[in-house]
Amino acid sequence: MVCAAGKNNELLKAAPEAIALIVPSLAGSLAAALDPRKLLAARIEGLLDTHPISKVLTSMPEAGVWSGARIAS
Repeated sequence: MVCAAGKNNELLKAAPEAIALIVPSLAGSLAAALDPRKLLAARIEGLLDTHPISKVLTSMPEAGVWSGARIAS
């Protein structure tokens, strides 16, 4: 059955239509997952800014907000 469909290019004809449906849905799901992470990152950065040694924690080589927050906790 698959071989017969492949010979007739039926699978190749259906692929762009499937991609047109799936890719926008996946992109929307990814965007929806990233929005809460951005909010959380802003909150963590704000909390770290209030920490007494935040300047030291974030000035270390290769240490950013996330690393500083882990060390401070």
